[in-house]
Amino acid sequence: MLTDQQAGHIRHMRNLMAQPDGDWSHMDSMEAGQEGLSSYRYQLGHIVYALGLAHYHHLPAAPCVFKEAMQAAIRKMLRREVWGYWFEASQSDKRIDPDLEERREQWHDPVVKENIMYSGHLHAMAGMYGVLFDDDRYEREGGLTIRHSPLFVGEEMEFSYDFSSINDIIYWQMVENGWLGVACEPNCIFLVCNQFPMLGFRFHDVRKGTTIAEEAAAGYRQAWADRDVLDRPGTMPMMLMVRQNVLVPGGPATDSHTGAIMHAWNRDFVREHRRSQVYHALKTAEDGTISLRPLAMLPGTAESYEEAGKDAAVDELAVQWSTPDFGTVLMWLSELGDEETLAAMQAHADKHMNPTWEKGGLYYPRNDRSYDDSGNLTFVEPLTGNVLAGYARLNVPDGLWQLYNHPWGKEHFSQPHLAECPFELDVLQARYDDEERKLSLTLRPALADKVEARLVLTNSGGGPCTILRDGEVLETAEGERVELDITIDRQTGLQLVRDGAK
Repeated sequence: MLTDQQAGHIRHMRNLMAQPDGDWSHMDSMEAGQEGLSSYRYQLGHIVYALGLAHYHHLPAAPCVFKEAMQAAIRKMLRREVWGYWFEASQSDKRIDPDLEERREQWHDPVVKENIMYSGHLHAMAGMYGVLFDDDRYEREGGLTIRHSPLFVGEEMEFSYDFSSINDIIYWQMVENGWLGVACEPNCIFLVCNQFPMLGFRFHDVRKGTTIAEEAAAGYRQAWADRDVLDRPGTMPMMLMVRQNVLVPGGPATDSHTGAIMHAWNRDFVREHRRSQVYHALKTAEDGTISLRPLAMLPGTAESYEEAGKDAAVDELAVQWSTPDFGTVLMWLSELGDEETLAAMQAHADKHMNPTWEKGGLYYPRNDRSYDDSGNLTFVEPLTGNVLAGYARLNVPDGLWQLYNHPWGKEHFSQPHLAECPFELDVLQARYDDEERKLSLTLRPALADKVEARLVLTNSGGGPCTILRDGEVLETAEGERVELDITIDRQTGLQLVRDGAK
């Protein structure tokens, strides 16, 4: 059964995705150019991953709760507000390529080359959707078409892609780059951004019967091992500046975000090095809650973390936070299964980061102020407040690892499930027990006192089945599809029991 907080996070993400296209309420970040770490593409991607994990681990028999919201996230991902930054970024600049003599010719297409910080997420989002719903809509030709349609100035363009064509583009760039990865900004290969296409490769294998993920994992490990990056203690680099052959140091934010996703395909490495990475950034208060020291206070090696920490408190309150470190550490802890530390950080968030309920959803509103008058960390940006805090509550230990390594087989999609459910209802439980031949559902109104609902249950088996409400027989039915017109006025338990159940 979902907790109220877990249900609230799902509701908030669904509310965001139900907003009309072009309405980015609650999702705007501190900078206007979609260049920062709370940009729309990162929120949309992580909404899909968070909802996908919630479906897989908590409500496997309620695809209707997640399917439309994940479709909306992918649809919004194709909007120009999300990817339009790339036309300027594609020129490059001396700030990211000091040896650049003149800026490059620009291009609009956000997928064809580089820009893995966009294409990698789109790849993983479409792949996760296909794996979770056994749905090929993004695998059809043109299923991920991106349109550039300016009203007054500029040429109309259409970039036609699908899941496999994006998969191929990313794969061959990886190969050409010796498996070090694909650039985000020109000349800059960020480790974290290249973790998401690793998910996409695996999802492509599941959907298409390819064997790319194993090749990618082996190639990536070797490429970075050759640079002595995946064997030494301490933080991983943030990025490689390719032409200069320079590794730019990372820190707790880099390690936690990279590790949370890398854990799906490289679990032993992430677990082996966790104590030499993010834990040095944790700050425990007298009440036992845990927050973070600022990234700026922490140098790039484990050996010097503790020394830096001695003086951190002196200057800490002068630091202006701007990145989602708190949220990425939450998701990292949830994947690693450190429930004690995770709970202490969540307690800090609930005490100092203004948890807010709106339209039945739970989120942490944006707050640009780094610390309150008592020195407690209060900074929240939209990626953490809208998504990552919820991701961590909805994930389970090894959660992404399980989805990556043990995706549902065909038998799952033939089981009874809740196929249609009004948006106004929250689903707290949805699970089919094959041994008991019983589908168990728990529902409640999200906002109103009661909801007049039409529920559709499918794959009932074709034979007789019994529908119970709170343990009392409601009706009997036959056929693969059962439609129920029912009033839900409180937390209501429904069961569909197949004929012949034990």
